[in-house]
Amino acid sequence: GYGIAASLLMSISILYNENARWVNLLWIWSYLGAALILFKNGIPKILAFTIFYVCCLSFCVVAFRGDLQSNEVLEHGSANNISILCIYCMFLYYISLKDDQNKLLPYIPILIVAFLSLWTANRSGILTCGIFFLFVFNINNKLSSKKHNRWKNTFVILALIVLVVYFFINFYAQFDVAMESKMERQGMSSARSILWAEYIKGTFDSLGNLFLGVPGNKYLFLSYYNGNPHNSFLVAHSKFGLVGFLVILYVIFKTGSISVKRKEWVITATLILVVSRSFFDWTAFPGLYDVMFWYFLFYITQSRKGIAVNYKTSKAK
Repeated sequence: GYGIAASLLMSISILYNENARWVNLLWIWSYLGAALILFKNGIPKILAFTIFYVCCLSFCVVAFRGDLQSNEVLEHGSANNISILCIYCMFLYYISLKDDQNKLLPYIPILIVAFLSLWTANRSGILTCGIFFLFVFNINNKLSSKKHNRWKNTFVILALIVLVVYFFINFYAQFDVAMESKMERQGMSSARSILWAEYIKGTFDSLGNLFLGVPGNKYLFLSYYNGNPHNSFLVAHSKFGLVGFLVILYVIFKTGSISVKRKEWVITATLILVVSRSFFDWTAFPGLYDVMFWYFLFYITQSRKGIAVNYKTSKAK
């Protein structure tokens, strides 16, 4: 039902603005299928651990060898895709820990992805890692009601501070070239703000644009970037229309509400991780991060069914 609804919305949008291709309909079902398998069966912790470290440490080896620039590593796409891929792997790693309710969440994966984001001069990745680190730190404080956990969390944080200071003193100069070059060219500004402003303005140019999505080939900056507004939620509007956009917002807020109410902190943290990174690039709709957004939709669906069952049981009693 979800797949049919998404396919119908995209088909209507394609007929209006041609922002997507018909083959994108297949991607909807592909990512939906992967998400359903992940949600129903989970992922073994050892597998998620292996996927994350093999992927990220492979990039780290390239970074420390220094024989390739970050924008030369991937054959297709920009260096930003490195942080997008690593954050996806990080999601798999943390979601595999969601049933360990009383164990502290690890910090090392966040630092690895933050380093790779620094190496690729990906400010969005660095910001996302910073936000996610604060949430994980807050979650670990909540889990540190036991004295043992509290001391363990404090020790880990102090050790990480020492590690980060040591890295900046000894290695930062090797990896700051790309970041300094980007800052010299752009400062703190970004083409994203121009693209977002143009897309939002275009949304209200007509009812068709509002309800079905802004045609990317009819606006100057959007056309230059092949219709990519560098924001997954604007991409969702452009390819699924207003209804699809509102559904995505509902999924985000409902997942956050349910996970906080149930104190399922890993779900809350991974939601923040996915939303933060998706805000600055086209990562979903359709894209790799669809797996995560479908996952959260299934989480809502199961939660609502669980509430209904509990309600009927209490009434019967």
